Order: sequence, then structure tokens, then C-alpha cells
Amino acid sequence: MASINTSAVGAVLFAVAGANSASAEDVAEADPERCDGAPPVESALSELEAAYGDDSGWVEATDGFRRALECADQQVTAVQAARIHRAQGLIYFTDGVRDRTTLSFSTARTLSGAPEFELPGIELPDQHPLRELWRAAPTADETDTAPHAVGGTLWFDGANTAQRPTQRATFVQYLPEEDGVASSAYLLPGDPLPHYPRVHPARRPLLFVAGGGLAVAGGLYALAYSSYQAHSETAPGDPGREDLRVKTNRRQTAAVAVAAVSAGTGVVGLTLKLR
Repeated sequence: MASINTSAVGAVLFAVAGANSASAEDVAEADPERCDGAPPVESALSELEAAYGDDSGWVEATDGFRRALECADQQVTAVQAARIHRAQGLIYFTDGVRDRTTLSFSTARTLSGAPEFELPGIELPDQHPLRELWRAAPTADETDTAPHAVGGTLWFDGANTAQRPTQRATFVQYLPEEDGVASSAYLLPGDPLPHYPRVHPARRPLLFVAGGGLAVAGGLYALAYSSYQAHSETAPGDPGREDLRVKTNRRQTAAVAVAAVSAGTGVVGLTLKLR
């Protein structure tokens, strides 16, 4: 009796190594020209906060802040994330986009726990629109699970988590296993995530089916071997000997077919990766 062809199973093992070797090429990086000379996030935050109310320096500070977020090469802390959202809300406010101001202030309030809007060096009256928008901004905790990152981790608002806020703004960073930040983005609800190596949602079901199929193939092979042994022990001329031969061949053929299909399913599952 011929043994089960194991080349398909070998293909699965080969695909495992390939699927786990996500490279930086899978990540959309910021424009190098735009990032050339971009300020660090901390410096950009301080400059933006100091420039509020200064018409001559506001535009430059705003551009520097946006470049700093887009080109961030260091992981931000939760404290910095709260300031980022407060600063972005300030930008939206000066642009006259009140609904987005609320989305940013909502995250700033959630992260900082501050009941009132405060800006270093700036005194605002109690009924100032910024203070009113801050007080009205809800603290929201609703989240959705982002696709699992391959070869690195996701950080939302300075926290290592795959839970993305769905009712407020968020600042996301992808950190590969090696040092550094591969991508950063400021997101409003509904905005697409930045590109990073991620697991396709169909991957787990496919691997589950493939694993189950290989188990079934193993069971069929065991049955084929059992009937083969019985065939070998049956005397020639016995009426049941031919039936055992046919049963053995059918089981062996079925085992090979199921193993091949399962291996192919496993290869597809292992190589599925959103880019």
C-alpha cells in the first residue's frame, strides 16, 4: 500500500515561515521629503500651545504639529496623547469645525481626566467656547478590535492595545518588532487605519478548517492501514480479502485527497495578510 504523499504538508510548513516574516515593505511609510526636518512631537506640541492667539506663528506651528504626528519616530506616551488631542481639537476649533473639536476633546478628556480646558500660559474666561466645548465633550470608551498586526504591535493613544476607540478621535502607531515607529496617524471615527502588516480576518477560519482536514486525513490513513493489515492477514481465496483491498485503496485515496485539500487551505490561510 502506498503511503500518503506528504509534500502538501511540507508546503504548509514552508508557508508558516514565509507568513511570519513580515517586512517593512508591508508598511506605508510617511513621505521622506515631508518628514525631512519634522520636529519631535513634544517640541511641536509646545510650539503649538504657545502659538495660540498669535496669528503670525499659528500657521507655521500647525504645519509643524501635523508633520510631527505624521512623521513621529518615537512612541508617544498616554500623557502626550492627551495633549495631542487637546492640540488637534484647538486646530479644529480655529478652523471652525466644531464637531471634530468635540471628537478630539472627548479623547483628551478621557485620557487626562481634566474637567476643564486648560492651556499653558493662556487665561480663558469661564464661558469661552473652548471651555464649553470641553465640558460638553463626552468621555467615551466604546472600542472595536483592529486587525492583528504581524511582526509588531499597535498602540492607540500611547497604550499597547488592539482596541480602537470608535466614538472619538485616536492617535495610532504601529511599532515593528525592531526598534522605532513604522507608521503613525491621527484618526477620526470611520477613518481607515494606516497600512501595516496585518492578519486577514479569514485566516483563522481557514487554518481551523485546514487543521481539522489534516486530522480527518490522519484518521482515514489509520483506517486504511488497519484494513491493509487485515487484508495481509486474510488467506488468499477468502471472499472478504477483495473487499478489504478495495476498502484500503478507497481510504488511502480519500486520505491523500483530504490531506492535499487541507494543505492547500492551510497555505492560503497562512499567506493571507492585508497590506
